[in-house]
Amino acid sequence: MLKQKWRDAAVIAASLIVVVVTVIFYSLFTSQYIFSESSTHLKEIYEQVNFRVENQIADGRSMLKSWRNYIKNTVEILNGDASQSEKELHEDEFDSFLKAQ
Repeated sequence: MLKQKWRDAAVIAASLIVVVVTVIFYSLFTSQYIFSESSTHLKEIYEQVNFRVENQIADGRSMLKSWRNYIKNTVEILNGDASQSEKELHEDEFDSFLKAQ
């Protein structure tokens, strides 16, 4: 009878150890898998955001390049460096640019 109790206790203890070790390894595996999936997803999001920001910056630069002459002309007009005929020419050029947009 005593041997039976020791054997039952040993089986229960071994089963308990197997369950605990399995839970620990499963927990480690799932945390590593979740971390891997999360980091992959974040990298994809970062690449999308980076692409959009680069496009917006490129659009902004192209707009600045297209407006460069008009800004220069406006500065000349405001500083009084342009004659009346140049002012009219600049205004006509700017109006045609705005209509093209």
